[in-house]
Amino acid sequence: MSFSAARAAYQRLYAGVPSSQYRNTGNIANTDQSASNTDMLLTHAAWNVKHVRAMEQPLLEAGRPLMAQAAHCIAQSAVALLQSRGIRLEQARIIAAIGGGNNGGDGLFAASELRTLGATVTLVCTSDAPHAQGLAAAQQAGCDCITLHTDQDIAQVLTTICDADVIIDALAGIGIKGSLRGVTGNLVQQLREAQYTAQHFPAVLAVDTPSGVGVDDGSCDGPILDATLTVACGVLKPCHLLPPAAYVCGDIIVADLDFDLTLSDPSVVHADLVAHWCMSPTRFDDSKYSRGVAGLVTGSVAYLGAALLSVRAASRAGVGMVRYCGPEHVRAMLLAQVPEAVLGSGTASAWVVGSGVPDSRHSQNSVGDEQQRQAIATLLQEYCALGQTDHEAQQSHTEQMPAEQLPVEPSYMAQPIRPMVIDAGALDLIDPHTQQLSHTIVTPHAAECARLLNTLQSQSSAQLTQVSVHDVLNHPVASALQLWQTTGATVLLKGAHTVIVGGPREQEPTIIVADNACSWMATAGSGDVLAGLTGAICASASEWIARHSTPEYRADAQYAVDFAHLMPILAAAGAHWHGFAGRLASGADRSHGVVYPPCNPQQPQPALHAWLRSTMRNTGKPIIASDIIERIPAAMQAAYQTA
Repeated sequence: MSFSAARAAYQRLYAGVPSSQYRNTGNIANTDQSASNTDMLLTHAAWNVKHVRAMEQPLLEAGRPLMAQAAHCIAQSAVALLQSRGIRLEQARIIAAIGGGNNGGDGLFAASELRTLGATVTLVCTSDAPHAQGLAAAQQAGCDCITLHTDQDIAQVLTTICDADVIIDALAGIGIKGSLRGVTGNLVQQLREAQYTAQHFPAVLAVDTPSGVGVDDGSCDGPILDATLTVACGVLKPCHLLPPAAYVCGDIIVADLDFDLTLSDPSVVHADLVAHWCMSPTRFDDSKYSRGVAGLVTGSVAYLGAALLSVRAASRAGVGMVRYCGPEHVRAMLLAQVPEAVLGSGTASAWVVGSGVPDSRHSQNSVGDEQQRQAIATLLQEYCALGQTDHEAQQSHTEQMPAEQLPVEPSYMAQPIRPMVIDAGALDLIDPHTQQLSHTIVTPHAAECARLLNTLQSQSSAQLTQVSVHDVLNHPVASALQLWQTTGATVLLKGAHTVIVGGPREQEPTIIVADNACSWMATAGSGDVLAGLTGAICASASEWIARHSTPEYRADAQYAVDFAHLMPILAAAGAHWHGFAGRLASGADRSHGVVYPPCNPQQPQPALHAWLRSTMRNTGKPIIASDIIERIPAAMQAAYQTA
């Protein structure tokens, strides 16, 4: 994917020099190869199957026993899982569900080690040809073996499996494409039903990935057994981060097999890894303009609160000024509660539009609603018109503003690109046929995404099937990619795990996941807060870049490309700090994966059982959207301290 390009673009933009003066430092893993950075990458970045194979190959050619090392980590993780549940190893009953291929081999060697350590281990094989050496090792260690051929065979062992303490899921690995079929699929389907209905069901330890998930796209199209714990072999795969597969992985341990992470860019990263990139440093000589001005066209007759929430969120996120453009009665309410806001039209470093503004289907046809929609349409035309140069768009905008409404500092007008966050009721106003949207962020939830995709498809000549909300929820990454490819905008698809897709359409997409939110954040107004916060981050970044980049760089065609690369990073920062603030407000805990280094016996081994107990975390308390706003400064302070 394009993380090297995104990082290079970020460094050029923040250094303020044209591409001819910038030397690319390599991919994201090349920047810092310290142990702490490697651990951060191992738990916050994921590589697709093709790149995993490329990282494995030189180690296998050098004779590294990768399967034995992975199996040892799996076995030790199973021991820790038992300990965390108060089960002694010599009393444990373990079922190793074994398929064919190397994933089954990992499970067989782990079963052999667990049997040697004293556990009772039964192999349940769904393949007539499991990994030969692994099977021999497991049987030599004393594991019993049952091979399933028919549904009747499944019925005979189902009770035995459900009575176990741990199931090791080694049925299918990264080499399998599509949903599980045959006896393997039927076994998993029946176990999944028991998982949700039985009074007792074993803990499930998935080997590398839960069997049946879409490894590269995070899809869950067939029967899948929810894992209590997943041991990722070597590196994380996209399914460990991408929804909905990420929801069935449970806690994650990464078996560090010493892969060379510099061979390729990750396919997906956590927002944690990149959010700090766009933190604009404060200077002693800053003015309110140099810190950025966030302009908002939000709120309506029906949704007055959306204006207040988005403005308050933007005002707490580090910008020097928040400008609000909206109906008179909304302005009166804002002035009473956010006296710092500047009311009325003018220019801004970045814009937030649409939060709390009805779309064309729900507009009450009030004067205020129509004014809001017209103002948004005008902004889109002025800043996003295709066929218009950046200078022409800027000139068009400034010529329509009275002189007294223009900022006093000339550098304020130096930025030819004004980022825009397009939310809620403004989504149906975008038109990729007439608008250049590469410097915009669209922020739909699943229903809005489906509706927007269908609308855009209806405007094209292609005969495509209707997209349902169910389709978006089941395939959020594919849906976000489709919307990005159709519009060119960075897509921030809101959900329990928020998916961000962006970058220039001519290049590979940047895919980022923000998963640090807690479930209490699913509350009215939370999306308005996210829009305001993200707009403020865009405003600060836009103004910093304008003031510290040279005129020749801003006139270079590379500048617009670099800005398109930066947009998903800005979106990820908004989603990340939004989630962080929400967790601070609710008091909810969050657990990251942990790295287990089986190939380096001198390296201290993590106390896996203690870590697993710590993941039984506090879910927090109920909050409202205003609570999130109050914790934005604390979230950003923590980010500045650790950046």
